[in-house]
Amino acid sequence: MPSSRSTIGFRSRSVRAPSASGAGRRGLVRKVPRLLRSDRLELTYGASLGNVRDCLAEVRRWVGGRLPDDCLWASELVLAEALTNIVEHACRGRTDACFTCEVTLSPGRLACRLRDDGRPMPGLRAPEGAEQDVDVPVSDLPEGGYGWNLIRKLTGRLAYFRADGVNHLSFEIDAARVSAALACRNDAPFAPQHGPIGPREQSA
Repeated sequence: MPSSRSTIGFRSRSVRAPSASGAGRRGLVRKVPRLLRSDRLELTYGASLGNVRDCLAEVRRWVGGRLPDDCLWASELVLAEALTNIVEHACRGRTDACFTCEVTLSPGRLACRLRDDGRPMPGLRAPEGAEQDVDVPVSDLPEGGYGWNLIRKLTGRLAYFRADGVNHLSFEIDAARVSAALACRNDAPFAPQHGPIGPREQSA
């Protein structure tokens, strides 16, 4: 069975992303991304936590130094949470499911569009997210990750809809909004970690 893969376009050239293999990396890429410009990237992977990690690493590599550090950190954090939710909830128990991550870069802003063929969100709407105590070290945060509350704090233009059996989630992360969120919080959980962020590897 072939390994998961994605293709990344940079103007007139293309680079193949590292293959995703190993235990827990379920599913295959169903299609080669339609690419695109140097300010836009689309990746499709089988729905597994291992592939969430690969997707995050590829987005980080592609962005490079074109976003402020805080904005890149917030982008990775939100993508990690949203993609983990797709794997652990929408696509839970499926070995043939996949997700697509499309990101568009502009000065100080990353626009994200996620698609998956898993189960719909409850009530066909994105959760509001419950307030939780984050005035604790990262290691002491409750199980379940940062959740929708934090996604909503760090993103703008968040929208969800379902069409033809596919979930569509979109949002924007911009430097001004992230700076404002960080200015309100000076505790550890909201401090940028300045390192690769991985998926939430636990079942909810």
